[in-house]
Amino acid sequence: MSSSNNALLSVQGLGTAFPTHDGLVRAVADVSFSVLPGRTTALVGESGSGKSVTSLTLMGLLPKDCGAQITGRADFVCRDSRRVDLLSLPARQARALRGNEIAMIFQEPMTSLNPVLTIGEQIAESLRLHKGLDRAAALAASKRMLELVEIPAAGQRLHEYPHQLSGGMRQRVMIALAMACEPRLLIADEPTTALDVTIQAQILALMGRLQRETGMSMLFITHNLGVVAHHADEVVVMYAGRVVESAPVRPLFAAPQHPYTQGLLNCLPAKARKPGEPRPKRLFAIRGQVASPLAPPPGCAFEPRCDSAEARCRESMPALLAQASSERQTRCIHVEEWD
Repeated sequence: MSSSNNALLSVQGLGTAFPTHDGLVRAVADVSFSVLPGRTTALVGESGSGKSVTSLTLMGLLPKDCGAQITGRADFVCRDSRRVDLLSLPARQARALRGNEIAMIFQEPMTSLNPVLTIGEQIAESLRLHKGLDRAAALAASKRMLELVEIPAAGQRLHEYPHQLSGGMRQRVMIALAMACEPRLLIADEPTTALDVTIQAQILALMGRLQRETGMSMLFITHNLGVVAHHADEVVVMYAGRVVESAPVRPLFAAPQHPYTQGLLNCLPAKARKPGEPRPKRLFAIRGQVASPLAPPPGCAFEPRCDSAEARCRESMPALLAQASSERQTRCIHVEEWD
């Protein structure tokens, strides 16, 4: 993908494994990608592909008692131009970055917001910690943030609790909380999953507007390819904890190269209806299930579900090959010879 030299975030060989009574679960293995300044990189894949574990590892939010074994590097460029490795930062420095220069929007705001604190107090807490504002100034800034994310009667909502708001309102509060300190990088982990289609569109439009106005970068985690097509600049496709394909959004949708990416795009309802056909075809489905991370296949992880699999696919894990003529990478033996 894009060169890591000018990237805001450059992840190289990230691995996250969890020891269990049954063995080592490798949730993420050898993941590399970059997020460029002012651009959106989408992490795509079905449930269990390692997207959320990747984001939690980068944020340093994995439970302390899970015994996670983390490898690789994640270089981030701070506001003062310092380049730091997020994976090796001391806890105090990580807390200084988290919520300030790097922020995150979680999947379900009802479980992410504190139910016993008012909306205003939760946003103000971040401003007091990172910006040094007093309580009155922090609450005033919190009200402005609620207005920025288009919450009506912001002054009233400031003193309400999460359970008093609708799902769409809570997600707007999460965006306000994440954006309060004007982060350089926003990680959005499926921020519209629990919302209806109309509210989804409003939230995505809001995030796009805030990104244009602030110039922040975004790591957008989703399984919704329609969202990716409209909002991402670069796409990283993950399967069974590994990157299987990465490319700018238009080339990837126009000519997907990995069989898994092809399968994901063929699952879209639009693929089932061709112009001029009297009735739609049956929706395509990728057969089988993701292999257990406790006992992955010896070769390509997608081989048991791939219609193009050969005997050599079972011998060893294919390398992530780069195409010299473009910013594409693919992990498949069938694309070793580039055009």
